Amino acid sequence: MNNSSELHLMATSITRLVTTITEIINAKVQAAAHGALEVQPQAGGTFELILTKRQLAARLNVSQRTIDNWIKKRCLPYYRLGRMVRFRLSDIESEWDAKHKVHCFRSRS
Repeated sequence: MNNSSELHLMATSITRLVTTITEIINAKVQAAAHGALEVQPQAGGTFELILTKRQLAARLNVSQRTIDNWIKKRCLPYYRLGRMVRFRLSDIESEWDAKHKVHCFRSRS
């Protein structure tokens, strides 16, 4: 092969790589714009849901204002990254079970 054909092959490969990366980035941006849930890997290879304030409010059927109040009262575990606040679903569920679970027992008469 001569230098010209090698350069052409390299340019074509780089162009395809750039196109693929651009498609992946565009798909991620669209998913984020549509409020898709973020998923983070846990130890053991499983994935865990990471929620925004809006997603958590929708999941718990409360307002975002209620989520803000619960954060201030330290009723919800959360992670702050700069201005962003994120919630790990497993943390919320375990906290909810530990603090807010009501045990009801009916006596049989």
